Amino acid sequence: TATFVTSPPAIPPLVSSISVELPPVSVFRLEKLHELFRQCSDARSSPNNHPLSVIDERTLRTVLYRWIIRASHGSDSFLDPVIPSWEDEAYLKEYLQRQFISESRRAVDDTRYNVNVPSIEVLRDAGASMSELCLSLAKEVVEFRSKCEQQVPPNWTDSNINVAGMEDGNNVVIDWSGKSRLSIPLSLFNSLVRRHVGQQNRLMSAVFSAVRRHEIIAAIADQTEMVCHLPPQSVDFLSKGLNASLETFSDSVSVRGNNYFCAMFPDVDAAFGGLSPFGKDSGSVESMLTRSGASVIVVAPPENNASSQCCRTIVDMVESHANVPLSFGVVLSSDCFVNATRTLSADHLRALDPRLCGDQNGFISFIEVIPAGSCNFSKSSSMFLLIQNEAGKRHFPLNTSSIEVIRRSLRSDVSMSSNNVSAMPSLHGAMQNEPVYDASAYSPRSPVAPQPQFASVSQEMAFPSNPWESAPASGRRGGGHRGRLFELVDGEEGEDDQGMSTVLPGMLNNLNMDMFGGSTNSGDDIDIEAISLMGIGMNANLGERFSK
Repeated sequence: TATFVTSPPAIPPLVSSISVELPPVSVFRLEKLHELFRQCSDARSSPNNHPLSVIDERTLRTVLYRWIIRASHGSDSFLDPVIPSWEDEAYLKEYLQRQFISESRRAVDDTRYNVNVPSIEVLRDAGASMSELCLSLAKEVVEFRSKCEQQVPPNWTDSNINVAGMEDGNNVVIDWSGKSRLSIPLSLFNSLVRRHVGQQNRLMSAVFSAVRRHEIIAAIADQTEMVCHLPPQSVDFLSKGLNASLETFSDSVSVRGNNYFCAMFPDVDAAFGGLSPFGKDSGSVESMLTRSGASVIVVAPPENNASSQCCRTIVDMVESHANVPLSFGVVLSSDCFVNATRTLSADHLRALDPRLCGDQNGFISFIEVIPAGSCNFSKSSSMFLLIQNEAGKRHFPLNTSSIEVIRRSLRSDVSMSSNNVSAMPSLHGAMQNEPVYDASAYSPRSPVAPQPQFASVSQEMAFPSNPWESAPASGRRGGGHRGRLFELVDGEEGEDDQGMSTVLPGMLNNLNMDMFGGSTNSGDDIDIEAISLMGIGMNANLGERFSK
């Protein structure tokens, strides 16, 4: 029998200023992304000469993912964090035009793709059309969010909007009003609960929206060959070997152990301790690092502007804070560079920051170039750098054995047993074991959220304690349904794998229902399952990120 999981009763929140995206908004955004892919697919199959007919699915995914990275790390305002929607419409149009032209040239240079390259004029028309379409869809999301927020009280809770969870075997299924469900591993749910610092009576909504956001991003990045996350085992090795307490370009469902993380989407990850993107103009993360020092795993975003910004931030910090121990293990893929060849070299670093080359690169303690085909997180050539200031070199000294294990952990041409991580030496300190918590019931432990304290030479990395204590399981029961990982789990027997043609256009616009209660339609319930991720043709194996 499934155990019903409820949010704790309303109490003073751990962090009262943290907002949570309403689950129906997450579902509606997914429907709009379906519409974007569907319209591009229809344009390619249409006999009419539609401007978007020249944009194939791989190009669309690549440009979408690249925009998401650029927008999240930049300062330009946008309507939606996933759908391209800078408020400066001329800037968005020009950006999409440049991206389509750039991707067409990459296809010509890459012998794996045999394509007919459209003219620049045709690609400019495609960029203009895509800009109009994306802005229109993003505006629909904004309007829908506004309508939803008007329907709920300011102090809404999970129970107000009919969001609940139930433990079913090794999974936790979170249900929104019987219209949309997602299933996540119990271990992941426990990790999110342990990290949660928002209002406890909004826990289920926070988990729903965060997981939904990150599975969408992973699905978009699928088939682009661009880095989305490092393999979990690689992060474990890096954390151990570098004594790292902070991960960049991470998220609440991928961060490992007790590490802190810089999120690409603080709007959904702040509830789980997510910090702002590393290198972003706000500088909040950098100011914390320069106060106490730390060792950091830096996954450079696979977009040139964001990765350059990231590297400049690192060099600025190690140059201007010589007495604060700073150590950065930086992972770079070829997508961090403009028009990079398939084999990277140390000379490529000049494009990110000239200070990384020549006589000025004394703060590079170690460099490893990984050729294409030998990297376990990218099909292209990649690179690992260890950047340290003098204090960082003293407090996080280079250990030959640790570096060798780290080097091997990033390469697919060298086997590595998971047992090595417990036996390998570290630059300093050791990781603590990750606790497991009972997901059946929770009660608050403390109304005050601890402030981040990164690990330094004199202390182990401190992480906020579990904000919940076990309590007697609730007597409420619900019918369990063991769904597949990160899919909407209703109606599995009636699944349709025909892709975007199965999506019901404007579905949530036409619900004619109280979004947080029962439907006012006289007919059958709308099948929200029709807008599951698999319907968009995004077949990423999302479970691999959380199964290790």
